[in-house]
Amino acid sequence: EHVRPGDTVGRLAGDEFVVLCDQVEQPAAISTLAERLNDALREPVEIVGERQISVSASIGVAVGHGSTHRGDDLLRSADTAMYAVKQRGRDGWRFFSESLETEARQRVAIMSGLRTALEREQFSIRFQPIVAVESRQVIGAEILLRWCSPQGELPPSLFVPVAESTGAIVPIGAWVFRQACVAAADWRARFGADAPYVSVNVSTRQLQAPHLIDDFMAVLSETGACPNDLVIEVTETALMSDTESNLRTLRQLADIGLRIAVVDF
Repeated sequence: EHVRPGDTVGRLAGDEFVVLCDQVEQPAAISTLAERLNDALREPVEIVGERQISVSASIGVAVGHGSTHRGDDLLRSADTAMYAVKQRGRDGWRFFSESLETEARQRVAIMSGLRTALEREQFSIRFQPIVAVESRQVIGAEILLRWCSPQGELPPSLFVPVAESTGAIVPIGAWVFRQACVAAADWRARFGADAPYVSVNVSTRQLQAPHLIDDFMAVLSETGACPNDLVIEVTETALMSDTESNLRTLRQLADIGLRIAVVDF
């Protein structure tokens, strides 16, 4: 209903579609089409016997000429641009660019490196102190993950989203939780009741891992860490991704004795 006569709409996969537009004189015409498509998709859809729902699309745009660009290359470029839209919150569109190509190559390199980073012991941890303003005493510390890859140390903002999207965050997060427990047990032995607590982030994918509770309980038992010395941090976004299931998991974590904090409102 929204493309021009002669344009082609096809379905590539479950929720991926492609629109092929011929004879495009100005790129602005494509951006206008992208806007129209998302406006149309945002319209509520009434499901029989249920309430209305609405969806939106992440649209990647690649422009090329038949004599200089292969179809596969254009699809790959459009897919790269689409992924960039997803990374920035979805519900939008973006043209492919050389900078996006560089980002895509970097992402592939990170995906490849993450597969072996744990077994090659390339991860390390840092502790960021949490200080009580009134007493100026260190009352806790947030455990932070660092990756010393063959290309040098990479910031979490670069590799954690990739680990999250590929599922690699689950074993990596389990490793971080173990390090947090080892630290908590050590500090409890050294400082007793005055031991700082350890705050550790748990991602959306970790919350949804089927054996999370059993794994955490096993690590607590093995390290001798006191559950009350650990604070599990989850973001508001992670909590809302599957509220009912995630709340159930958080209640189970609390039942173990772990403390829960919701961050990044």
